[in-house]
Amino acid sequence: MIENIAGQGFKGLDFDQPLAEKNLFVGPNGAGKSARTNALQLMISGYVPGVGKKNADILAAFGVGDKLLVSGKINDAHFTRRFCRDKKGAVSQDFLVERRKATKTKFIEAMAKAHAPVVLDLDAVFLSLSDQKKIDYLFSLFPPAGDVGSLDEEIESMKEVISATNKDYTAKQVMVKQLTMGKCDIKLPAGTLAETKAEIEKVTADYKEKSAALAKVREDLAAEKAKEEADAKAKADKIKADAKVEADKITDAEKAKEDQDAAVETATNKAVEDTKQKILAKKKPTPAAIPKSYPKIPDEIADKPAAAKALAKVERIAGNRPELPSASKSIRRIMTVAEKVDALAVVIACKKELKIWEV
Repeated sequence: MIENIAGQGFKGLDFDQPLAEKNLFVGPNGAGKSARTNALQLMISGYVPGVGKKNADILAAFGVGDKLLVSGKINDAHFTRRFCRDKKGAVSQDFLVERRKATKTKFIEAMAKAHAPVVLDLDAVFLSLSDQKKIDYLFSLFPPAGDVGSLDEEIESMKEVISATNKDYTAKQVMVKQLTMGKCDIKLPAGTLAETKAEIEKVTADYKEKSAALAKVREDLAAEKAKEEADAKAKADKIKADAKVEADKITDAEKAKEDQDAAVETATNKAVEDTKQKILAKKKPTPAAIPKSYPKIPDEIADKPAAAKALAKVERIAGNRPELPSASKSIRRIMTVAEKVDALAVVIACKKELKIWEV
């Protein structure tokens, strides 16, 4: 049983109306008769027939300003709907059960537990509705589990499912038709099923045999390629090793030649030093007779052995000698013999040697 209905800012009125089992509202226009009826409908159903169901529509139709509140008591349970407009102009609705904030689902469940009655207003607005809308309105008064808005959603969802099922059914019918037509075009091979099966087994065995042969050929090719690569690597390694041996030989030969040249130079330097000391010991030249610097070695003796060059240098250092060394006499004798036998090349060589010894 609805025990009271209250409104704040509802059509510009504030009221708290107690209700009995049967109620009759009388009074002049503007006294609030329809306001109490509309507030009762809004509190229980969440909307008023003939007015939009959006929060903004409800606030525009029944509110004055930015706030609207309707509340009521049903079988000792208190319910409140509160509409508010924020600074951006958006209108929201709050639900309160026993003056505590709740979700819309909890609000509807609490009303169902309180055995909230169904509100039916057979006024001019209801009578002006079309037959279908009247049916929808009456049907909405008895939703399953007390949920007013879920039935339409379920109906729309089922419509979508039915539409999708019909499309799938139509597509499958087309597929069946195509398969049936394709079946008629299939040409079966001649012979019995056993013969066809035997032919398939034969082709399968032949395929396996050829696949094995192909695998063997691939293995042989891979092995041959690996062998070629190994041979090429071994050949390259041998060439590299031979080149290293040759390089080592050249290096050893160069080192031996360098050692030999060093030994010859050492021996030559020692011989030169010894000869110089002997010559100086015999002649005992004065310091003034020894030149301060060695003259440059002539270009014509630049290709002679190091010992000859060194001896020529020693002769220049020692100064003038009273008579030629024995080497010069020997060269002159050889040149005399060569002139007699017309050995021109020997004569020229002897003259070059004399230029060295007769410095």
